[in-house]
Amino acid sequence: MNTEKLYADQEFKNFRFLCEALGIEYKPSGKQRIAQRADVARYIKWDNPTGHKIVIREIYDTPFIKEDKRSQGNRSIYVPHAYPLILDFLVTRRESIEKGKIFFANEFFQAMGIINGDYLQKNSDQEKYARTNKKGIELLDLEKFFARTTSKNYRVLESTLNHMKKRGWISWEKRHDIQKERSKVEWETATEEEEKEIQILERDVRNEMGERDERQIRIHRRLEEYQAKVKAAVAQKYGWARTRNGYLIQLDGSKPESPQKLLLNKAELSQHRHILNDLIIEFTNWKAQKKYDKKVSDYNATTWGKPSKLTNPYLKNYENDYEKQILMADLFIRLPPNKR
Repeated sequence: MNTEKLYADQEFKNFRFLCEALGIEYKPSGKQRIAQRADVARYIKWDNPTGHKIVIREIYDTPFIKEDKRSQGNRSIYVPHAYPLILDFLVTRRESIEKGKIFFANEFFQAMGIINGDYLQKNSDQEKYARTNKKGIELLDLEKFFARTTSKNYRVLESTLNHMKKRGWISWEKRHDIQKERSKVEWETATEEEEKEIQILERDVRNEMGERDERQIRIHRRLEEYQAKVKAAVAQKYGWARTRNGYLIQLDGSKPESPQKLLLNKAELSQHRHILNDLIIEFTNWKAQKKYDKKVSDYNATTWGKPSKLTNPYLKNYENDYEKQILMADLFIRLPPNKR
């Protein structure tokens, strides 16, 4: 990979042209393309101000070290960038950990940089955004986008927590917070016995819905329905006002390679955060492309010849759907360029 001809503020039409300038073969799709972007990010930092256009912001004197994930027993391309961010988040909140307070997935998502400031707001009020946005984004588009990205974000988070647990840096388990009385704002971390009872109740609700686990519920866009049923069941059986899911985590500083010794400075953390952000966007766009390609393939399999997506309304609708998924990745995931 040759960066000698690159300079700050240099522009490229898209990632393919950047690869040509670097003297490397462009990977057009799939996991190879995601891995390639991660590899290029070891050498340079760039922005995508209009979605496809690449603007070089910095060329690193020394590239990031490429970790050999085989020796770690973990082939994930996300974990090496995610775990320093989660470690920093946990160490700075040691007091809450010592008090036994639980943490929530959205806190980790923000700390990891895999969502931006608009993600949570638009996800919590999809119907309002569908009514008021001027970009042609409809409720069904939002539902598919947030179901896909939320499921992915949870997988990245929990695979990273497992990675950290295997190395003895932390212990973690899923645990609930309970608001036992609606008139009181206090939340209490569930005891082990209460946790078992809640998990049994949630399992019964999932069985009733015919869903295997919460990941499948998110994929099938039934999370609100599931949460409403759990809330009703909790109120009926225990009289509690609400419960919410979280993570109970303990830091282990007794190991030779303790978490405190692994902390990075702010500049290094920022670099990992933006690399991870780019990887999540690349995955999201790849999934949307894969969905679109399958629809085109299915249609062509039942049609003589290869009809044009520009003239056929059926294919044009799916192309619009794909383009809106790409747009939402820029709107709700991509971190602002001025924070790079």
